[in-house]
Formats: sequence, structure tokens, C-alpha cells
Amino acid sequence: MIERRCDEAGIPRIHPHQLRHFAVDAWYEDGGSIQDAMTLFGWSSPAMAHHYAKATAGKRAVAASRRASLGDRL
Repeated sequence: MIERRCDEAGIPRIHPHQLRHFAVDAWYEDGGSIQDAMTLFGWSSPAMAHHYAKATAGKRAVAASRRASLGDRL
């Protein structure tokens, strides 16, 4: 179904797990907690949360650093 919807929308095909990666990344970008992510996504340990969020962890770390403005506090 997802492949068909991608074809209909004229976008590259995606794998269903890409949606989970996207959702977890968006969750953390919006300040969501690991505990809440575990509950929402049905995980019993933080290992899966870390697995799905690993690919974009660097991007979130840079954004958090910019928000903290540590260089501006010197």
C-alpha cells in the first residue's frame, strides 16, 4: 500500500520503517522524552528508541547546542 501511495504521489518509494525513524526523530526534535517515546511506540526498553534515533542524533545535538548558545555565555 505504501509503495502504491508513493507512486500515486509521484515521490520515491519508502520503506515503512522510514516512517518510524521519521516519527522518532520528530518526537525528539520537539522535546519528547525517551520514556514517552517508549510508551507511544510500544517499546519495553530504551534500546529501540536509541536505535531509531541514532541516524539523526548528530543533527539534534547540533540544534541543541545552538539553542543553548554556550559560546554566547563566555
